[in-house]
Amino acid sequence: MKRVLLTCLLIIFVSVSTACETTHKTGASPAQSNRTSLPECDTTGVIVDWVDFLIINDITYEGFHRNGEEPEYEKGKEIGVTSFKLDDCASPDYISQNGDAAYLEAGTPIYEVKGYPVELMVEAGGSLYIAERNEAAETVADLYPIKGKVKDLHLLSTENDSWISTFTKENKKAFLNELLKLEVVDPSSLRNGW
Repeated sequence: MKRVLLTCLLIIFVSVSTACETTHKTGASPAQSNRTSLPECDTTGVIVDWVDFLIINDITYEGFHRNGEEPEYEKGKEIGVTSFKLDDCASPDYISQNGDAAYLEAGTPIYEVKGYPVELMVEAGGSLYIAERNEAAETVADLYPIKGKVKDLHLLSTENDSWISTFTKENKKAFLNELLKLEVVDPSSLRNGW
């Protein structure tokens, strides 16, 4: 089952690395912001369509939702809790902080996933969350610590997720070696040249 999970994670990674920037802003951690109270709910009537995310320990994770498939995993120890649910409350100008989650209720426990580093994934509210942004990451290997963990690498259609082909062992190794060396770049900076 780890093989399926790691294959799915790599597919998500490739999807995330080629996608547009996320729809939320990330701000300072609670230690930096000294947040002593939760923000007031937005009363302007603006509806924000949030990406399913949570932030803990200065890492932003996105919910792992792939055609309703939920891979098997084992929860580890609790590493924190959510402190603020943004859906139906925060304004579009709100800057997300540690403890924030788009759809999880405040107080939802966040767990490590046994066999995987918390820098890669966590579990909360019965779902997996995969690292999407980590300000401390300088390379893809820092953001996605998957070296030696990928069993198979598949190419799927972006149209319907159907299987196209599977990388050979040699091609998988070459691809991952080059991929993990890449510098992590803020997606919004990519638009400046267009």
